[in-house]
Amino acid sequence: MAYRIIITDTTPTDTGMIRFGCLIESDKTGTWQALPAAPLYIDIRAEQLLAVIRQPLNAAEKRAELLATFKSHTRALPLLIAAIAIDQIDTLLPVGWPITVNL
Repeated sequence: MAYRIIITDTTPTDTGMIRFGCLIESDKTGTWQALPAAPLYIDIRAEQLLAVIRQPLNAAEKRAELLATFKSHTRALPLLIAAIAIDQIDTLLPVGWPITVNL
């Protein structure tokens, strides 16, 4: 299963963050669909992004660094971590749900 994020817009916040409007999707059903309960935005410190932009790199390298920063923030979202864990659990359970656990 794969996940992707579509960035829809950016807005500065009064706390020095850049708010990226986004839609997080998975292809669990074979087509891309919004991940239920996914956040509609991700905030990243403007200073962190400016540090990347100010590096002595060419435009393509700066874009790659910005994307890497964005990916690391997105991959750290608790919801995405949980969704990936569920995918891996589902893979380990060949009979699927429900499962009875004797206590």
